[in-house]
Amino acid sequence: QTAFRNPLADSYLLGVSGGAQLAVTLVALLGLAGTVASVPVMIAAPLTGGLLVLALLIVISRRIGHDLLAFLLSGLALSYLLNALYSIMVSTRPDILSNTIFWSWMGLNRASGTGMVVVAAGLTVAVPVVMGLMRPLRAYLVGDDFAQNLGVNVNRTRMSLLVISVLLAATDVAASGVVGFAGLFSPHLARLLTHRTDRTFVVLTMLMGATVVVVVLRDVTISIRPGEAVALVGRNGTGKSTLLRTMRGFLPPFKGQVMLKGHPLQSMSPQTVAAAVGFLSPGIPQAHILVDEVIELSSLGRLKSMRQLEESDHPDVFAEVSGFGARFLDEMSSGQQRKIMLMALVAQWTDILLMDEPELHLDLPSLRELHGLISWATARGKSVVLSTHNLETIRVLPDRLYVVGDRTVREAPRTEETVQALLEGNEHIPLA
Repeated sequence: QTAFRNPLADSYLLGVSGGAQLAVTLVALLGLAGTVASVPVMIAAPLTGGLLVLALLIVISRRIGHDLLAFLLSGLALSYLLNALYSIMVSTRPDILSNTIFWSWMGLNRASGTGMVVVAAGLTVAVPVVMGLMRPLRAYLVGDDFAQNLGVNVNRTRMSLLVISVLLAATDVAASGVVGFAGLFSPHLARLLTHRTDRTFVVLTMLMGATVVVVVLRDVTISIRPGEAVALVGRNGTGKSTLLRTMRGFLPPFKGQVMLKGHPLQSMSPQTVAAAVGFLSPGIPQAHILVDEVIELSSLGRLKSMRQLEESDHPDVFAEVSGFGARFLDEMSSGQQRKIMLMALVAQWTDILLMDEPELHLDLPSLRELHGLISWATARGKSVVLSTHNLETIRVLPDRLYVVGDRTVREAPRTEETVQALLEGNEHIPLA
């Protein structure tokens, strides 16, 4: 971000992940296993791929001079080329697709002594260099002319930054897969704690990077039966949304797997999962799209309009938005949008309905209608899993209650004692 003066840049921008994944694909194609110089091949291969990308970038920089935009475009072109080569290789051997995709997902379950040594080696090289460059870096942030006026070699400083970024990205990828979001967000999180650009900022950025990939929940085992409603409760930030998104397949588990009707969710195609599991996000979509289009998309083409949904077997709820098919979603109130998205979830009509705080923006009468919708779905054999902070929902709706907190999930009885414990902050919650 400093080198390109772009807050949306990260160290994978220049093709490191593409080079690493291509190397892993080659290993899978050739059926290689074991170790290389005492380093497991699944660590040595992505490390080598990432470092080769670094070498190519250095060659490119020597060819094009010090034009930052040209260097960025060259890196992007290299990234696209590597991804294209990966796609060609996988198309010849579809049987290796799952291995290479699962590898690319960040997973701390791969952590090993060798991986830690690789990352430590990268840090041993990078941290002293960055700390030694703090004065030129701070001057560079003001502008090229300002830095050069203070005697800073701008081109060398910029290239040093890029080399260090790619080197660290290569070691991270080798140890745990692509962790792109951490590199993107951690400097911005560090800015919330300090406004200075000094060594403290560098250390805080490293700590933020470690914090955002920490395990939220561990040792979680939940089974959902047909025709039951299950509620996830607990304080803010304990991992309820993360658990729901993992159950839907939006986030890969660091360890273990999500099973759907006896089959690993990760092995299924996106279309198969979409036909089996529906998800209601807590966010309000700000899309200029007709409600009829939302219903058509959600039903996977089975229904063409809101009117068709109303004429089909559907819960008699949310009469307020009846006939809204020709209206645009972003021209409604938040509560109306919420009701439309709940009806879109009904239109998807999957066996499992995951709802992340479905009560958001609903008034009290609509909350009762939401409870009616969920009861209607479970009566038809659908499984409903929702996260909630609403006391009435907790008291009247779920067949089972799970408390999320202390990095784990525990089943609790649906009693007034449990409700009181939740009000007091998850302390002394009885176990089911």
